[in-house]
Amino acid sequence: MKSKLILLLSLSLLLLFSNCKSSIDPKNFDFEKHISQNDDLLKELERWDVDSAYIQLIGFPPSFDSKYYNENKFDNGLSLYEKYTSDFFDKFDIDQPVVVVWALRKNTYSGNSFSERGLSSSDLVDYENGVGRRDARDIHSLGDYTNTTYEYTDFYLGSYDGKFKMLSEGYNDDRDCIEFYNDLLFFNKELSKEAVMSTNKVVLYVKGKGFQLVNSDRLNCIMYNKRIEISPPFSEEVISSFNVQVDSKLLGSEYSVKDFYGKEILTGNLSSETWNEILVDSLPGGKYIFNVGKFYSKSFSKKAPEMLYDSVAPAAAENVEEY
Repeated sequence: MKSKLILLLSLSLLLLFSNCKSSIDPKNFDFEKHISQNDDLLKELERWDVDSAYIQLIGFPPSFDSKYYNENKFDNGLSLYEKYTSDFFDKFDIDQPVVVVWALRKNTYSGNSFSERGLSSSDLVDYENGVGRRDARDIHSLGDYTNTTYEYTDFYLGSYDGKFKMLSEGYNDDRDCIEFYNDLLFFNKELSKEAVMSTNKVVLYVKGKGFQLVNSDRLNCIMYNKRIEISPPFSEEVISSFNVQVDSKLLGSEYSVKDFYGKEILTGNLSSETWNEILVDSLPGGKYIFNVGKFYSKSFSKKAPEMLYDSVAPAAAENVEEY
């Protein structure tokens, strides 16, 4: 009887551990297999109505042991373990890779051509055709057209309470997980590098077609475009300068300005956390290319400098003595 009880107990423990999530070996990790067999991720992509996505492997946490995070301190002396509490580490699975999902999503929004043309509701009043003030207000308040845009949005793929989830700042439960990943990148310089440049493995998801391992160059271009802002936009002609703001992960990146023959004219470093001013007032009018690193390249038109003598000549002529 005793031997049967021990046998039953052994079988129960075997079943229990066989149902648990298997631990991951970072040295022998098959990222494509890990993603393609992840039913939770597929459900999340469908839930967010994602048409396609690049799924980027950043790397692995420095340790799968929560006690490790008691040793990492912020500038204020607080450790990661103290910041997130033991309850967080009980629910958050730190034995999973750090993964970012760059999801291409469709956004449809309503537009109001009346407001865009500067028309108020009173401008729509037309008593002769039966449009009174109330009708005019109703017409003006409604969007009279829709527009659709496609853009990439990045999500961490977190494992919380045993389920994988695309983490969004819009959900309170997700914010601690997002902040924890950001802290991991802050503490681990290697992870931080991988977050900026997709030098690691990338899997492409296409709705209805599943997952496939792909070259990372296309994702690098997307990442750079999302992390760089230019003002005024290059759709306008540049007069004397333009400003560049970069994501904190790209601070220190080198930039260059080239002419359309590929000759490098200006170089510099994007070191400001706010706006970096790029002076081009001395350049002749024409077409130029602005580059940041290897994966960001935008063309712009430079307005020809005003000729100084056009404004100076009349004043100078008044001072010429006649003989």
